[in-house]
Amino acid sequence: MNSLILAGPQALSQFRVENLIKGFNEYTNSTAVIKEIRSCFIHYVDVKDNIELTQEDKNLLQVLLTYDTALTVNNDPLSNILATAINDDLSTTQLNEKDLYLIRIVPRQGTISPWSSKPTNISNVCGLNNKMNRIERGIALLIKTTPNFPILDNLNEISLNVIFDRM
Repeated sequence: MNSLILAGPQALSQFRVENLIKGFNEYTNSTAVIKEIRSCFIHYVDVKDNIELTQEDKNLLQVLLTYDTALTVNNDPLSNILATAINDDLSTTQLNEKDLYLIRIVPRQGTISPWSSKPTNISNVCGLNNKMNRIERGIALLIKTTPNFPILDNLNEISLNVIFDRM
């Protein structure tokens, strides 16, 4: 599958971020495990086989996928790292940042989310129907922890329940 990955707008409100931090700290019996969280939506464009999107196509997709509160990358180093990690499809280990973790929450493989139909239809009407199959959306979290906290040992359905819909 050939896909284009684009960082989208901020995914979680300040209220949801505060609830996530509070819930995670309660789950780990700590008061300050998570220092900061940044979030954004991730757009996955499923490009048809043997098709290369032009820069004009990519610009059109970028415009079509601009909505809600933009991710502020200019004055916020963590948001800048998050946007770069998404657009360059980096993993946590490629970030080269200590105590900084990138988590992607995406629909199950083989499923089509309810969100997907509308942007796919709009893109098709705008002339991309012969170049792409569909657009899907996920969420990316960039979590900064206290030094040397073993976050991977504590990430699970309970600690992240405020983020995703189990459907």
